[in-house]
Amino acid sequence: MRKQPKILILYARFGNGHYQAAKALQEQFAAREEADVRLVDALEEAHPRWNACSKFVYDRIMARCPRLYGWSYDATRGIPSDAPLGRWLYASGHRRVQAILEEQAPDAVIQTFPFAAMRYVRRTPGRTVPSFTVITDYVLHGRWIHRDTDGYFVATEALKQELSASGVDAARIRVTGIPVRPAFREASDHADRYSDFGLDANRRYVLAMAQSEELVNDIARLLAEGTTRRHALSFLLVCGGNGKLFRKAVARFKGEPDIRVFGYVEHMERLMSASSCIITKAGGITLTEALALRLPVIVTRPLPGQEKGNADYWAARNAIRVAGDLPSLRSALRDIAEGRVLSARQAPDSPPSLHASRTIAQTVLNRLSEAGQEGGRDRGPDRGRLILPSNAPGRAFTEG
Repeated sequence: MRKQPKILILYARFGNGHYQAAKALQEQFAAREEADVRLVDALEEAHPRWNACSKFVYDRIMARCPRLYGWSYDATRGIPSDAPLGRWLYASGHRRVQAILEEQAPDAVIQTFPFAAMRYVRRTPGRTVPSFTVITDYVLHGRWIHRDTDGYFVATEALKQELSASGVDAARIRVTGIPVRPAFREASDHADRYSDFGLDANRRYVLAMAQSEELVNDIARLLAEGTTRRHALSFLLVCGGNGKLFRKAVARFKGEPDIRVFGYVEHMERLMSASSCIITKAGGITLTEALALRLPVIVTRPLPGQEKGNADYWAARNAIRVAGDLPSLRSALRDIAEGRVLSARQAPDSPPSLHASRTIAQTVLNRLSEAGQEGGRDRGPDRGRLILPSNAPGRAFTEG
């Protein structure tokens, strides 16, 4: 019996999106039963203390001085990860990544977070390990670009063209959309999406994804003004894993009939499908999930960097509304109540592919099969390489 290939998916917990993309791919490979898939939080494995410190600093900067992050994002956007400055900026824990590769002995590596350490994948002694990058935003940053990457999976044709203009062979880029879990394709048909959360199927709910007190304050003012009663709307406030924010919100809205407060929600797709719209930040994964469900989206105060880029991309296509302050949020909610907010179904461009994870999984398996590799192990000095040298023309992806 032929041994299943082992596929290693590297992600990081800077936000939840990179992990959700990795989970979507893991679920797709598991459904196919054609590969042994392992997920690894590479930053946590490489430098747990540095990782915790970095996340703490990142959260504080985004909360108190987001323009600083936006400036650094824009300043480094055009610097490839394998340029000298890029290697210094983006490299993290490459020795540990090399050790993980030697321990796990994967046949292919997929990353959903931009690791400069991907350049060490091909340096695994005695083996040629193909590597793939899934870009989880609708805008490009140089940290995603790695000379040794065999294939890129991107959200849009425009992103493919931008990546190609940055020097990546177009034959190594495939437009798939951003992977979301299969549950987001099925949630709208879930019969219990209201009863699961004790909701009234006859009411209209506004799902609000709170990452800070700023949105909580906005909702408190809207409730005080009578916005929900006037427009027959109720809020579903989700605080995620932020226990401090959850406790504050529970205390603040105690006894308020037009709002429910949640902490971490296991089946977010069901809560989303029970809602009339979502108020959220502009993470690539969250936007893709909402658009996959044809859920009208209001993005509040997009932060500088990839969030603003993601929001600008979809706002330009009339698929989302951007609310930069409380008055514009109030206006967007009024339009929802009166049926004037576009959903992805009405937008001029179609929503992201619902089958990105399936396409990516099939493509990776096809490439392993075509290369004549069993587990990615070389049977000769050059036999089984999935990619030509960087100065030679690349091979097109095989259609899945």
